Amino acid sequence: MTLDQPYQIEAFGLLQLKSRLKLEMVGLKSRGQSAYAILKSKYGYRGSRQKVYDHFVMDLKEIGVLKENAK
Repeated sequence: MTLDQPYQIEAFGLLQLKSRLKLEMVGLKSRGQSAYAILKSKYGYRGSRQKVYDHFVMDLKEIGVLKENAK
């Protein structure tokens, strides 16, 4: 599958942030800015990693990037 439309590329980036944050919550570290920091600064989320993750997943479901039964 080729992602060549702007909305597809943006959706992929959002799903990547979701996955990165989930890995950070279990202890995986990476170089550069964390997904938690990106979500807080770029999108204005507040709270713990778990609260940010839960709210971000809810927002992804609302805009149609994730299906309702996805976690």
